[in-house]
Formats: sequence, structure tokens, C-alpha cells
Amino acid sequence: MSAPEHEVDKRKCRMCLGGHRAIEGVHYNRIDADTHVSTWVTIKLQLSLTNLHRLQLEAFYYVAAYLQAELKDPLYVNPPTGLMQEIGQDPNKMCKLNKVLCGWPPSGRIWFDKVSTWLHNYGFCTLGNSGTFMMLDLRDLPGVACGMIILDLYSDDGLGSTDNSALWDSFMVDFKAAFIVLEKDPVYFPRCSIEWDPITGIIQLHPEKYLLEIVAKHDMTDIHSSPIPLPACRKIYMNEDGNIYEIL
Repeated sequence: MSAPEHEVDKRKCRMCLGGHRAIEGVHYNRIDADTHVSTWVTIKLQLSLTNLHRLQLEAFYYVAAYLQAELKDPLYVNPPTGLMQEIGQDPNKMCKLNKVLCGWPPSGRIWFDKVSTWLHNYGFCTLGNSGTFMMLDLRDLPGVACGMIILDLYSDDGLGSTDNSALWDSFMVDFKAAFIVLEKDPVYFPRCSIEWDPITGIIQLHPEKYLLEIVAKHDMTDIHSSPIPLPACRKIYMNEDGNIYEIL
């Protein structure tokens, strides 16, 4: 909802699996729940290489990422209360999931395996011991296909660096044919303001810029902050004048 008009911009919902009820060793194995995660080490390394070699910075994100991956094993769940009645089905029926949902412990691993397998088959090679940091090296090829792409995957986002925009465009055409992907400005990858000057190659990180814009967007400039983590038994009240006070 946008202020001050207070009009609904869009409606969103997320159906999550009650994975907190899953028991390790019974419903899934620990190794199936572990997945590669991008770190600031690889992100800063990529930004440094982008600066050093004057590469072009790109970014993208997957639309409903987990729903683009298929479950490896059958999984049956109880539907949300009221859903079956809403669609005119027997409320005692169970659902068999075909796609991955948030909340299921192995979901992240299943999704990453699908994306990384496709990228490796496309020609990307993993850099170092980080499964999320990859490179497509086509500098020995003649013509417009010559060049390289450095890629770092961050859950449902991706940060790319390339020395050939035509090569990046060709890659994105093939990538979008396999996944539902939208390109975006790399300024907020991952949830951090990246200021990149393509002329000088200087890259700066300003995470506070993203936070301040979120606060202003949702009209939270006058919020009352509380200690994090909030001490046990701490209660926060607002009186009729709108003043907030705390009681131990």
C-alpha cells in the first residue's frame, strides 16, 4: 500500500509448507537441506574484478523461484484450511506437490541444483570452492560471441559482470527460455545499494541507502525503535496521544 494515497499497489501472497514439522532423518536428510549460499567474500571479489577489468555490471532475479523446480520425491500435504471448500473440492483430500515450496527444508538445495546444473551445461565453471561463483569464458571464440561472464547466485537473485554486452544478451535469451527471469538494475543486489560508475569503474556500497528508502516508502520515518533482540517480558504500548512507551 502506497502513502499518502493509501491505495493498494498490488496484492501478494506466499504459500509456505509447514517444514517446521518435518523431522530430520525421517522426512528428509540433512545433506539434502544444505545448499550453497553466496557470501560477501565472493560478492566483493566480483565487484573488485568488475572494477579492475572495467566490466559491465548486470543483475536479474527469478520470478517465484522455487516454483520453477520439481520435487525429486513424492510429497503429500494437508491443504490450507478453507482452500478445498473454496475451489469446490472435498476438504478431507490431501495434495500431492509437484513443485518446490518455501518452508520445505530441501527446497533451497533442489532449486540451486536445477539452476547450477543448467549453468554448468551451458558452459559455466565454478570458481574456487564457492558453488555460487561461476564464470563463462569464451574469450578464445571469434566474432561477437567472444567474451566472458562472471556470475554470482544469491538465492533467487543473480549478479553478473561481462566484457561483452552482446554475449550477455545472448546468454539471457537462452536463460529466459529455461527459467522465468527478469533483468533488473544491479543497484540493490543483494538488498544493498551498489553505486557503480561505468566510466571510472569505481564501485561503492551503501546499505543505508536501501534501508532509508524502505523507511520512507512505507512512511516509517517516525517509528519508535526497540532493542534487538527485545528483552523477555518487555511490553510496548501506545497511548491515545500516539506516544509510545515501554514497560518492563
